[in-house]
Parts: sequence; structure tokens; C-alpha cells
Amino acid sequence: MQQDNKSDFMLNTDTIMDIHCAEERINIYIALEDINYEWSKVSILQVLDLWNAGFSLNYISEEVQREYDEVALLIMDLDDYLFHPRSRNVQLSEPLKNLSPRYYGNKRNFFKNIDEEYLVFTNIGDEVIWNERDVIMFESLWNTGYSIETIAADVKRTEFEVILLVIDRCRLHRIKPRESGLGGHENH
Repeated sequence: MQQDNKSDFMLNTDTIMDIHCAEERINIYIALEDINYEWSKVSILQVLDLWNAGFSLNYISEEVQREYDEVALLIMDLDDYLFHPRSRNVQLSEPLKNLSPRYYGNKRNFFKNIDEEYLVFTNIGDEVIWNERDVIMFESLWNTGYSIETIAADVKRTEFEVILLVIDRCRLHRIKPRESGLGGHENH
């Protein structure tokens, strides 16, 4: 009789296998896992000064001896706070002039409140975690010329998350930069 009670509580492995094997396995992909997210105060200040002076992202990355994508992610992380848009974005631009007192206050507070090292996107999480099926869909949509807005809607992600995946897939040579940029050429 005890044996009958014991069998009531034992897991039926056949049933578990049937349930789990019936579901399609979703492979997880983590974008930008090879990026160095750590920055020193000195390097951030150098990037900021070069950005405000109008230098290109290529030049800035060479000067601070960091990868282009790492500099781009730093700027994306602090764009609303320290990095202001420029006339030609990442290319050589006119120096930024007449920066507001708010900018200088933000800059002072930022450097006063961080440690010697700063981690870009410290609160990033799900933004870089993708399922493999969506990565394949993204690559197809990108190569077909769809815009970031359309791709984001189709894969049910934010434009920011899709841009992070664009950076990742370009780094890995899985997609190529497009002449039309992030906007694509949607004549479909």
C-alpha cells in the first residue's frame, strides 16, 4: 500500500518528455556580448570634448583607442544627458557652440557622481537578449531594405533594441551597413 502512495507522488518522466519535446526549442542569442562596456572618467571626458569639437566617430575611436562601436554605445548611453546631436551626426561636423548652462551642470554632476570607472548601459538586460528566430527575421528584413521602425514593429521590439542588434550583426559581418542607413528604402 505504501508503494501505491509513493507512485502517486513520483514524476512521470514520459509525460514530462512528451510536454517538453512537443514544444519547439527557442535558442537564445545575446547581442553585443563581446563589447567592453567599461570606461574611465578620463576617456569619457576625452570623447565628450572631441565630440563637441566636431570630430568624426572614426577619429574619436582612434584617439581614445577604443572600438568604433564601443564609442558609439557610450554616446548612445549618455546622449540625452551629455552628448548633443550634431549637424552630421557621427561624421565630421561643425563644433557645437553655445552649449546651455544645463549641459555644463549635467557634465559637472556626472563627473562628480561617478567612480573612476563607468559602465555603459548598466541597466541593460532584455534589450540584448533575442530569440534566434527573431534574429533571422531581422537579418532578412534588414537585407530587404526595411526601416528600423518597420523591423521593430515586425519583431515586436523597440527601435533602440533593433539598433543594438544592427551594431551586433554588423560587428559579426552578418549584415552590411546600407547606403540608406537605418531608414532603409521601403519601396515594397
